Amino acid sequence: KLDQYLSTPLDYELMRDPQLVISRRRFLDGDQMTLADCSLLPKLNIVNVVCQHYRQAGIPRELRSIGRYLECAAETKEFQYTCPNPLEIIQAYHGVVRQPQ
Repeated sequence: KLDQYLSTPLDYELMRDPQLVISRRRFLDGDQMTLADCSLLPKLNIVNVVCQHYRQAGIPRELRSIGRYLECAAETKEFQYTCPNPLEIIQAYHGVVRQPQ
């Protein structure tokens, strides 16, 4: 659902380009990060890092809009300065990750 939402052009995008099929916006509501992004992006990043490390499968490549969303976030100073280092995330989740059976 999130990937679908991120790929669907918003009204303001369609006003600029009625032929637009896939959204070009950087964040949930546009090109500026909002409080909603500040809440969601760290969680998505943690899911991606933990799954890549412990399950060797991060967010699937087919979810292109989510990948683009995370890439756009990684380009911002706010995300770079506040996002924990992947090693910190891995260490923090080490004790709660279920081992595959």
